[in-house]
Amino acid sequence: DLNQADKYAELAMAADRYNPSALVNKGNVLFAKSEYEKALHFYKEAVNIESSCVEALFNMGTFLIVSIYMYDRTIRGVQLLLSP
Repeated sequence: DLNQADKYAELAMAADRYNPSALVNKGNVLFAKSEYEKALHFYKEAVNIESSCVEALFNMGTFLIVSIYMYDRTIRGVQLLLSP
């Protein structure tokens, strides 16, 4: 349940705002809600605190893949609209 996950992510961040795992969990909740740019913010914050935070780095890569996919879909949609 995303609402439960969000609640626990918020509690973890309230307990320790500089905990990379808590930040990644918050980012994961946002990512699951398709709030990709907000999720990226929390992943970046986690990496800024702990540069070797593998989960945050991996999730940033996933963000990049999703962004490319969405961009490609948008371009294809525009091409379909403009084609005769």
